[in-house]
Amino acid sequence: LRTAWSRHAISRAYYHRACLRTRRGRLDDALRDLSITLELQPRWREEIAEDDDLQPLRDREGFNELLARGR
Repeated sequence: LRTAWSRHAISRAYYHRACLRTRRGRLDDALRDLSITLELQPRWREEIAEDDDLQPLRDREGFNELLARGR
């Protein structure tokens, strides 16, 4: 149980950092953070696809591939 909680907490931190980095224009860094997020917790996929904070990433090379990975 502790390991599952830790993975969730860490994935959540990477997700929120990706949102922050996107707002600051650090899009490559944000994509890397989202990749780690999904490696830790694939359940974030839907939220990543719909989050308005991540809108600038949607047309970026690698974004759709990131979401499709592991499906």
